[in-house]
Amino acid sequence: MTSKAIASRCPRFLSYFAFSAIFFSPGIWASQMIVYVSVDGNDASAGLSANTGENGPVASLGRAMEVVRRLRAGKGSNTQFVVLLSPGTYRLNEPLMLDDKDSGGAATPTIIQGTDPTKVRITGTVPLLVPLTELPDGMHQRLSPQARSHVVAFDLRKNQIQTWTNPQIHGYNAPAKDNPNELFVNGVPQSLAAWPKDGYANIKEVPDGNRGLRFKIDSARPVKWHDTKSAWASGYWAYDWADSMVPLADRSADGATLTLASAPTSYGINVGQRVRFENIPEEISGPGDWYFDYTNGIAYVWAENLQQPGTVEMSVAPLLIHMSAVRNLKIENVSIDGARLDLIDAENVQGVYIDHCTLRNSGKMAVQIKGGSSSGVTYSEVQNTGATGISLSGGDRNALQPANLVAAHNVISNFGRIYRSNEPGIFLLGDGNHAEHNRIYNGPHQAVYFTGNDHTIDYNEIYDVDLDTGDAGAIYGGRDWTAQGTKIEYNYLHGIHGIGKLGATAIYVDDQGSGISIHANILYDVFRGVLIGGGLDNAVEGNIIVQSKTPIYMDNRGMTPFEESTTNDPGSFLNKELKAVPYQGEVWRKRYPQLANILSDGRGIPKRNFIWGNLIVQSGAMQMLLPPEVLAFQKVGSNLIDDSPGFLGSIISREGQAPPVTVFQLPANSKAVQGGFKQIPVDQIGP
Repeated sequence: MTSKAIASRCPRFLSYFAFSAIFFSPGIWASQMIVYVSVDGNDASAGLSANTGENGPVASLGRAMEVVRRLRAGKGSNTQFVVLLSPGTYRLNEPLMLDDKDSGGAATPTIIQGTDPTKVRITGTVPLLVPLTELPDGMHQRLSPQARSHVVAFDLRKNQIQTWTNPQIHGYNAPAKDNPNELFVNGVPQSLAAWPKDGYANIKEVPDGNRGLRFKIDSARPVKWHDTKSAWASGYWAYDWADSMVPLADRSADGATLTLASAPTSYGINVGQRVRFENIPEEISGPGDWYFDYTNGIAYVWAENLQQPGTVEMSVAPLLIHMSAVRNLKIENVSIDGARLDLIDAENVQGVYIDHCTLRNSGKMAVQIKGGSSSGVTYSEVQNTGATGISLSGGDRNALQPANLVAAHNVISNFGRIYRSNEPGIFLLGDGNHAEHNRIYNGPHQAVYFTGNDHTIDYNEIYDVDLDTGDAGAIYGGRDWTAQGTKIEYNYLHGIHGIGKLGATAIYVDDQGSGISIHANILYDVFRGVLIGGGLDNAVEGNIIVQSKTPIYMDNRGMTPFEESTTNDPGSFLNKELKAVPYQGEVWRKRYPQLANILSDGRGIPKRNFIWGNLIVQSGAMQMLLPPEVLAFQKVGSNLIDDSPGFLGSIISREGQAPPVTVFQLPANSKAVQGGFKQIPVDQIGP
């Protein structure tokens, strides 16, 4: 699809595509200056020529930005500055810091540009080039016979790494303060050697009760470990949607009883839940495994074919690019990887875009934008993030002013590698931000998590998420009466199952979430299609739901003992969020007129939910778990149940692959269309 076509349908992209078009149109600039960067350059050079010599390329991105600042001071606002990186690997040991002095003009944005996105790399890693000639004392015995001939050890100090970061306690409602160094082989993140290698062991007993630190598992495997000094326990200790990782303090002589160094979550430890153990040298069993002796600064990795320099790398830089108060800047056509924390952090920026980039192998997020407006990540590939892929937080909720931060036309995969719960592919916070035309897949929890107001989540393809969690949602929000106005429409979600008896829901509005529009989505092969957990003024309309155990579910949990205290307790999360915004003020009353009366309207009682005109195919029954007197407050009807609606293609999955979204087009003479069902623009869904 052309930029013009996208902009015509998505007006918020107009400013972005306008300056893109200007930049690539010859003869428009009054003047343009290019600062050249090359791995063979010299930071003593001027950077004004691609040829060698005193005017030739500089060697570093930091030096290039210094040159731009100096040149900008002597030029007018009509000058376009481009930092052009030639092919090569540019290593950063500390963040590139950009601020207002690096800003371009509205029509003359600053550009940081690679000549070839597959060959220009900015990384926070250090290559490990000097392996130990033999394994340290005692380690040979700890490795399995199979591993001994494959494991290579690197002393970090002998590889120009003098300090390192230990693993951190982290988990649900307990974010890590830092993130440890990671190891990469041929650009692939290595996993701390673990047992079980895949999946989890079951917790079968908690000898000291739910709040104790001891637990028993259904295996004696830990008896094979020499000790637990550097071992960590990671698991879903109480619920299938809340993980945490804490140090392992001890184990019993028979290996079946383990003791944690600290409590894993505020929920304690429950029998039947899941745990695995990481950073154990005895469990190195194949390619992809490594062990970090962080006491002595030695990394052990199963590695083969190390003749090529740079095969093994370790992340060192905490962050690669930090922007503060930058305006009108674009980063494009580069690969950015290997930060211990985020790759790019931007705060209070305007007109800043990361475009046509590859963003991978971050310890936490790929891109985090906090504050500002009209900025985002577009047409990029995001993969292998330790936590969230892209986080967009901006807009003024009190004034209901949108930020128009955007994640669009990206492919986002393998997120939540380290931090596994509530770390989505895209996180939307604040007011008026957008996740559009993305493909999001292969994540342990949500694809899109939204809080705040008036976001749009549309034209995305989402699949194979919630792979490690239960009672989860692929698109998830709620738990706030005031977080209204978000539109979820024209998305294709498939292969959403979750784990455990509660499974996963394609679109989940949790705990009295209100004012959400769920319109014209296609939900195929999902455990549960849509869940409305109580709440007010939600709309579920015109969706196609195919092969779902429960296509639509709604309850009145705010009236039940399960959540009655949350509804009425002034200190509960619902009432705190209510007090935090001027919901009875003029702006809010005009936008959400029903919300202004919530205190007198019967908090906790679902009202004015609209479930209408959905097409349900080859699925189970809807579950409306509401008393008759509460069901009367909703509008439910005209939902068509038709197991053979006449789709234009086969809806049978083949070799585990869902059918393309285009098969869900309906012919004009179908019963659904004849009855008023509106066609979904299937050809526009996806990146």
